[in-house]
Amino acid sequence: MRARGIDVLAQFGKTVEHPTNSFPDESYSVVTNLLMGERDVRPLNSAIAALGHLDDPRAVPLIAQFLHIRVLKPGSPLHVPSVRFPMTLSAWKRF
Repeated sequence: MRARGIDVLAQFGKTVEHPTNSFPDESYSVVTNLLMGERDVRPLNSAIAALGHLDDPRAVPLIAQFLHIRVLKPGSPLHVPSVRFPMTLSAWKRF
């Protein structure tokens, strides 16, 4: 549920004609608050990807903190090696 909420919040108000979030500062605040306290992989992935959608340069150091995280042990049925994929997508928008 948290992951879906963050997914929606990150793109709230975006359309082809209006390519930016309708509430970028408020969205950034909610996403970063979740990011700093979350431990579940799905909301973490959504929050990191959301920061890329919000296109806010303040997010770069926050995202970089997750570079070396392995979320679940290998062999776990929900194993996700890292949060690098959404990090890559978020960082790509900066270049």
